[in-house]
Amino acid sequence: MTDALAYRTVLVADPSGERGAAIVAALVRRGFAATAVQAAHLALRLAAARPPDAWIVDQDLPGISGAQLVSMIRASATRALRDAVIVGTATARTRVGFTAAGVDVFVPAPATPAALADAVDGALSKHAAAESPGK
Repeated sequence: MTDALAYRTVLVADPSGERGAAIVAALVRRGFAATAVQAAHLALRLAAARPPDAWIVDQDLPGISGAQLVSMIRASATRALRDAVIVGTATARTRVGFTAAGVDVFVPAPATPAALADAVDGALSKHAAAESPGK
């Protein structure tokens, strides 16, 4: 596949199937290929099979924090992963965990699907501009 035909992929890990589907719909409207899962083990399996360009992780996944999941995905990745968007409660402790995990963008809860799509688009566009020759 050439770069002109490439599409950006996003993995959404959210315990609410309804909210995950709404986030995927907002991302698809923006031209992303997106998949939602409700459990951390499924996110890890999908990320290992095809590392996403970005991901949206809810902080309150069952049995694991969003920051822990990001750390696990990054540790198991076969290529460098850059962009994570975390949705969660904006506390100082939460932000420290996200920073340690290498999270690029934090969007405080509650966030609309459109706001999350904006955050992903902005993060990926920022990285693309930084990597472009002559910039």
